[in-house]
Amino acid sequence: MTRRPLPAQDLARPSNAGALVGLLETADRSIATHLDRHLGRFDVRRERRSQQELPEIAMRLGRSLRAGSPLEQALIEAADIGHPSLLRVREQLIAGRPIGDAVDDWAKTAASEPERLLVAALSLGRESGGNLASAIDLVGGGIRDDLQLDARRRTLLTQSRLSAGLLVALPIVFATLASVLQGRVIYQGLGGLILLMVGGGLDLLGLAWIRRLLRGLT
Repeated sequence: MTRRPLPAQDLARPSNAGALVGLLETADRSIATHLDRHLGRFDVRRERRSQQELPEIAMRLGRSLRAGSPLEQALIEAADIGHPSLLRVREQLIAGRPIGDAVDDWAKTAASEPERLLVAALSLGRESGGNLASAIDLVGGGIRDDLQLDARRRTLLTQSRLSAGLLVALPIVFATLASVLQGRVIYQGLGGLILLMVGGGLDLLGLAWIRRLLRGLT
């Protein structure tokens, strides 16, 4: 028995599955990018908070050492600040692990250069037997000064970004307000269109240049 071909209107039409899959993949990549960006900012804020605790840790260590406490006890007491690395050191010391091994593990897991500097001062002072309290005070003071400079730099960058945004937005705001107050578009005709295009291009060029300058500072 010969099968008759189906009419053209009865043939299976191509589905939109491919377009839907592509749309979902694009959305997934976009979501992943935004998540990575936000997680990166969260990691930076968490690292910054941990760095801000380092001067307080150094101050407590130096105070305990000057009071005659051994380094093990000084580290255990300073862990009350809540610094994650120091909390791990306290757990290891309470469990009976030698202080040298605990400090070495701290050096391996240190998340920033200031933290590695503090741990290096602890290790060097413990091995050399010098005035460890004074060395820790000096390191803590240096870390505090660096953090203050970094905070000042970030404040200036934020002010620069706000100033740049204001300068870019001012021409647009002025043109809009002038048009609203006069009841008509102030730039009309071919000449007005050319002026708007040139002004908008210069505005975008200035924004790109400012962003480039600020990117170099960050």
